[in-house]
Amino acid sequence: MCKKKKRIQENISHAGTFIFLDIDNFGECVRNMGWSEYTPNPISAFMTDEVERYIHERLSVLIWGVDPRRGTEEAIILSYEPIESIQAWCYDLIKDVKAIADELNASTSLSCGIATGLVSETKAIADNRTKTIGRDPLRWLAYKALRQAKKKGGNRLA
Repeated sequence: MCKKKKRIQENISHAGTFIFLDIDNFGECVRNMGWSEYTPNPISAFMTDEVERYIHERLSVLIWGVDPRRGTEEAIILSYEPIESIQAWCYDLIKDVKAIADELNASTSLSCGIATGLVSETKAIADNRTKTIGRDPLRWLAYKALRQAKKKGGNRLA
């Protein structure tokens, strides 16, 4: 296949959903609880396990964020699952993180932002800077949905 055809094929859009996950007030919670920033804590370890399980069991790929050595505070997932399935998983994850936080008396929760549509960039990214996120319009919309969820106090899906 010639280089031009390969480049075109790589840029063809596919329908999918970007999922942005972010633990609310995580840095403050870690300090208040006396947890190390460099090792997993009960909440970040749970997030790592759940995101890895989701990616392995579903039609999904990790775009950014899982860190088994330190625990996962943020993650970006590209999923090809039905939107109802994605929403149900996000709601369950929000509920589970809140339950763990309440049990530990930790002042944190989980916010999720999702956007469904045509995906133009499916490769993993090196960081979560807005410039990097903004390269894909759908990924940018999911990021904005996450920001909206956080503005409304967190512990929600937008």
